[in-house]
Amino acid sequence: MKHQLIKRLLDNNDYLSPIEGSPQKILDIGTGTGIWAVEVADKFPSAHVIGVDISPIQNSYAPQNVDWRIDDIEDTWSPLYSDLDFVHLRSVSVTLRNPSSVITSAYQNLKPGGWIEFQDAGVKIGCDDSTMPEDYAPTRFMELFVRTFQNHYGWDLEVPQLLPQMLGNAGFAEIHCTTHKMPIGPWAKDIQQREIGLFLSKDVLWQLVRAVLVKWPQMGLTRQEADNMEKDIRKAFHDTRIHAYLPWISVWAQKPLT
Repeated sequence: MKHQLIKRLLDNNDYLSPIEGSPQKILDIGTGTGIWAVEVADKFPSAHVIGVDISPIQNSYAPQNVDWRIDDIEDTWSPLYSDLDFVHLRSVSVTLRNPSSVITSAYQNLKPGGWIEFQDAGVKIGCDDSTMPEDYAPTRFMELFVRTFQNHYGWDLEVPQLLPQMLGNAGFAEIHCTTHKMPIGPWAKDIQQREIGLFLSKDVLWQLVRAVLVKWPQMGLTRQEADNMEKDIRKAFHDTRIHAYLPWISVWAQKPLT
């Protein structure tokens, strides 16, 4: 998901955890280009912010208090990741082979009172006013996407809904979960929500659709079926009569003080 889209969704916040005072050590797992880590490093100049990813795609510019690490967070954690005040994971949980193990590692390396936060897109399209037809093309696509990625890559795209239980099992307290609705297309009356809907459909989702359907044989489709689905999705994105949305799921929890 695009960084600015998520910031708009979260009322221009980089996170929802109640981080107080001046955190000294922050770990951003799955940092990607590092834009989140850079913004948080600017906000907390006394903090040591570590952005870790398995791919070296981070921005060459970074404040002096940011370090980039190429690492697989599912392996044994480096001592560099100890004594953490905050662990942040965005669009990462579904790619983890064993999310419970990563949560346990985070718990072990957080200071008492430290926070962990997951930010992830849900995959089940919703609608609150019965305007979404049963054969809604984006829903058919998401169901196909989930099934294919589970079968071919072993990704469980429904992990975000299970995170509160996983966090509790690991020993975390003060577990919170909230869901923001991302409109699909420009149907929302609120200007900001309409802009989010346009950006989501024209940029984020459309890129996903094109990237996935070009692999139509792996999706179990014929070329014609893939072309037809793409056309149906494009049409659905522009239909403002359908008030569909994707959930954005935020889960945060605290390591007990004692």
